[in-house]
Amino acid sequence: MARIAKVVEISEQELDRVKQNRKGAAGAPRKHLEEKAEALTSQGEWATFIDVLALIVFGTVLFPNVDGWWI
Repeated sequence: MARIAKVVEISEQELDRVKQNRKGAAGAPRKHLEEKAEALTSQGEWATFIDVLALIVFGTVLFPNVDGWWI
């Protein structure tokens, strides 16, 4: 989770705050990533936006049956 926090440029504490456990796996709501992506576009942080977008797509493609959640 520390590596994910670094990639999306949020603090580990914030990631721990939104993190959830489902069926033994830790993850965070996709909504949180989408909000982060929106904030990054308004700030013009395109490199980080691309990383966040990749995580959203990655989670959607690999885990299509886990509604609104990414690992």
